[in-house]
Amino acid sequence: MFLQKGNKTNNIWIYDARTDIDDVTKASRPLSYEKHFSEFVNCYGESAEGLSPRFETDRFKKYSLSQIEERGYDLLFTNKFDPEPLENPVYYVDKLIENFEQQIKDLYRLKELL
Repeated sequence: MFLQKGNKTNNIWIYDARTDIDDVTKASRPLSYEKHFSEFVNCYGESAEGLSPRFETDRFKKYSLSQIEERGYDLLFTNKFDPEPLENPVYYVDKLIENFEQQIKDLYRLKELL
């Protein structure tokens, strides 16, 4: 959460950097720009003063002061990041078979050219 000194706060933008993010405290899973910060940077905008236009995403949300007041000033606005459901595993196996069959055909064509 970022506030601007001297400007009246009407809305607060909150970026949920915790929900559905792998544990990053271990050396084998360090923080990385692409995985942990790039979406925030894109949402926040280029202006270091916070003057860039912003847009909401699943993680970056705008809340009005009245919404925050209604929650008793509790700023723990976390929404479970819920990705689209996956297809049935058979679908992915069929796609793999289709790709492998095409690769085999391509290899036979290549063999004929040799």
